[in-house]
Amino acid sequence: MPLACAGVLIGGCGGGDRDGVTEKQSAAPAAAPAATAPVAPPAVAATPFTDTASRAADSISGDDIRTWVAALSSDEMGGRGPGSDGDRMARRYIVGELQKLGYKPGAADGAWEQSFDLVGINSTMPPVWKFKGDGELELAAGSEYIAGSGVQSEQATLTDAELVFVGYGIEAPEYDWNDFKGQDLSGKVLVMLNNDPDWSDDLFEGNRRLYYGRWTYKYESAARQ
Repeated sequence: MPLACAGVLIGGCGGGDRDGVTEKQSAAPAAAPAATAPVAPPAVAATPFTDTASRAADSISGDDIRTWVAALSSDEMGGRGPGSDGDRMARRYIVGELQKLGYKPGAADGAWEQSFDLVGINSTMPPVWKFKGDGELELAAGSEYIAGSGVQSEQATLTDAELVFVGYGIEAPEYDWNDFKGQDLSGKVLVMLNNDPDWSDDLFEGNRRLYYGRWTYKYESAARQ
């Protein structure tokens, strides 16, 4: 009988009283897993490629990928900003390449593209932005400051607003860090630093920029205050 099975049987006999003598049990036999042969995991058969998948994989060419990337990233595309001439040029190029590969259009009415509305904002900044406090500060547009608004209206105005410096604009309890703690921020303009603290590898992962250091987080964090 294998030791593992024997251990189970001995442990299951109990400490009965026989002829007035109490039997003492040993826990050692029950702890005999070393004698158990290892169980191999079941074999898993590899799933073969279908003929269609194999043909698709064989059709991928490094030269083709380099050609497409070079075309879409060329100066001629102008950065492909949404709604720009470069954007329209890039879309026409992609449609043409898909047609060469034998694809069919999948949008409504046999179209290659699905239309939707875009809202663009072109901000016009004042030539000088003035600040007043213990002294005065004037910043020139373009060279000393840039500004934009996400508000979809013809004009966004900021006049005689109080500025409050809030460090990096970060609220991170896992680092015991709160740049907003104890400040009255209602109706005020928050001034904050870009990025996140990077002077220590033990704090905010050093030089690696976390989400805390991105402007999207800073806008969201400020809106919660």
